[in-house]
Amino acid sequence: NCSSRALGDTASLQIQDSFVQYEPGDTDSSNLAIHSQLLEAESELVESHRRSCLSAMERLRLLKEEESLVTGAWKRFAISLSNLYSYEKEVETSRVGDKENKDNMPYRKLNKTTVDELLRVMARQKLDRSVSSLAVIDAMLRAYVGDLTAVGPSVKAY
Repeated sequence: NCSSRALGDTASLQIQDSFVQYEPGDTDSSNLAIHSQLLEAESELVESHRRSCLSAMERLRLLKEEESLVTGAWKRFAISLSNLYSYEKEVETSRVGDKENKDNMPYRKLNKTTVDELLRVMARQKLDRSVSSLAVIDAMLRAYVGDLTAVGPSVKAY
């Protein structure tokens, strides 16, 4: 038994259609008027969903621009850290004596290429964490808008 508030109570998995079933032999004008009004109401509902989806696409576009700026900031941060590390290594190698203090420096055994590679990976991960998912959402919204846009002319043709 399949019962759901969305599907209604039905004994099978057939989805109940929200459109009123129209039978061509039915010539009662009140039924035709109700059918026409329901089609108009559902067409307006679809148009409302389309406008909401277009609004979501605009917000997504703004979010993608913002993520682009954040990605640029992460790249600049990685470059700054790399430069800071180079400076620290330069200061470390220029120190004379003070052998005990050099042993306590945790970054002493890392070379610059390792640090650069790790920072590059970090910046790339910050980019990949959002851009790929935003692209999928964008493709999904574009397909949804396309489907919703096709409903209006189809209902008018009907």
